[in-house]
Amino acid sequence: MSEQRYVPELITEPLVAWPEEAEPGSHHLVTVDLLGPYGTDPADWPYPAEEFAFTVGLDGEPFLTCTALDEPVLVLHRFGGTYGPARFLLDVGDLTGDLTLWLTLANEHGVPVHSAALPVTVRPGAGEGEERPEDTVRLPAGTDAAPYEDPPAPPPPPP
Repeated sequence: MSEQRYVPELITEPLVAWPEEAEPGSHHLVTVDLLGPYGTDPADWPYPAEEFAFTVGLDGEPFLTCTALDEPVLVLHRFGGTYGPARFLLDVGDLTGDLTLWLTLANEHGVPVHSAALPVTVRPGAGEGEERPEDTVRLPAGTDAAPYEDPPAPPPPPP
């Protein structure tokens, strides 16, 4: 009979940068990262895997459009933190008012393990008289960000 071993819950905390206020028609960078893991000593790592991958979903349809700029996966390693944030381009439509971005983190099996509502107030003149926020992305008129696509498979090796 195999021995059962207690494995503690993996505790992390999402770290999200997004515009809480935006102007209609503006573009912003949204970043999502993970803090942690908390409560574990890397020397006494209790999990069988050295790393855990989480897929990041960001949705604001139909009024806020999110496009992944990189592969939207966060890899959390035993020594704390990830290899870098997932980045999204947020395109704000013309509707004004209180809108919501929905953040979902899913484990390697596609099971959602965390979700959060990220409020965004869209109004004309948001941020007027202030310095332009760091998350504002300037795009030339008529430019659309290309969604992230997996890179093509390498050619097969020669015989």
